[in-house]
Amino acid sequence: MSEPVFFGVVRHHGREEPRRFFEIVPPCYSDKARLRELVYCTRLDILPNGDGMINAPLDDLMKVYRRLKERGKLPPEDRGVKPKKEGG
Repeated sequence: MSEPVFFGVVRHHGREEPRRFFEIVPPCYSDKARLRELVYCTRLDILPNGDGMINAPLDDLMKVYRRLKERGKLPPEDRGVKPKKEGG
C-alpha cells in the first residue's frame, strides 16, 4: 500500500464514532478542546491483516475496536507524523 490509511475513533457529543483517514490524520483532531476528540487511532495499512481491514465497513471496524478494547489488546496507537507548525 502506498499511502497510510488510519482508523480512528472520535468522541462526538459523548458518543464514540469511527473514522477512516487517508494519508494524514487531520490536525483538527489533535486539539482536545475541540468538539470532536480523537480517542484512538492506528494505521491499518501496516497491520498483519490490514489489507482486509482497509476496505471493511466502518461499523465492522468499530465492532473489532470495541472487542479488542474490552480485552485490552488494541494495537498500539499511531497518529502519523504531526504537521510542523509554521513560524517559531
